[in-house]
Amino acid sequence: MNELITRMASDVSSMSVAEKMTGGLIVTLFSMAIVVIVLVIIMFAIKFMTASLSDRPKKIKESEVKISHNEDTANPADISGGSIINKDEEIAAVIAAISSYYASGETKIVIKNIARNEKSSWANAGMLEQLNSRL
Repeated sequence: MNELITRMASDVSSMSVAEKMTGGLIVTLFSMAIVVIVLVIIMFAIKFMTASLSDRPKKIKESEVKISHNEDTANPADISGGSIINKDEEIAAVIAAISSYYASGETKIVIKNIARNEKSSWANAGMLEQLNSRL
């Protein structure tokens, strides 16, 4: 193999077609191995930099709440003022609202993320109008 590569470096015209093909295959495989090794090194460097520079928590806590639907529950409109202080209370309120909307018996709902809607009411109305026009 070493002899074949040195012959390719000096005089390719005196080599047979099979020797040229074998030499080309060796060079190709060697070059591909180098590229794969460099890509793996870059991948680990990016993962290390992402892990060391990340400010967010590593694991997102999932909250599970089991809700049973009762007719005796208070109407959400009866609850007066105040803001939701605790994140778990906020999640429970969202689950209760979804459960009462679907009016199902026992429901197991998992909420992974609560995102705030930062758009104005005009933007929401425009999007709703476009969606209704396509139906």
